[in-house]
Amino acid sequence: MENFKVASLKVKTQPKKYYNLTNMIEEQVRGSGVKNGFCIVLLKATTAGLILNEDDPMLIEDLFDVFEKISGEDEIWHHADNAWSHIRSALTGTSQFIQISDGRLNLGAWQSILLLEFDVRPRERQIDLLIFGK
Repeated sequence: MENFKVASLKVKTQPKKYYNLTNMIEEQVRGSGVKNGFCIVLLKATTAGLILNEDDPMLIEDLFDVFEKISGEDEIWHHADNAWSHIRSALTGTSQFIQISDGRLNLGAWQSILLLEFDVRPRERQIDLLIFGK
């Protein structure tokens, strides 16, 4: 028999900060009854990103530095106010497709699901989950 769960998470964010969503999503997976399947994670935003990477503040600071080099806030943009935020979101993406094995997210030893906030003001972000499998 196939199990199926849809859930939404809300996260209040601050500009240029990151948030580890792994435990929140893992809790939803555990509650789904899915032992082997998949979890689709969708961040409903165009000025934030969703990545799988190590939860290391210095690494994330380096990542934000790289984004500043390739899409700097002081550059001249056609889009008003926060074009760089949209570009950074496009570069990172806003979704992840993660395997579930033995009732857990099948992540590498150092992998975490991280939300990166690129916008210039505080936000409340919605993350939708689709969890399915046997």
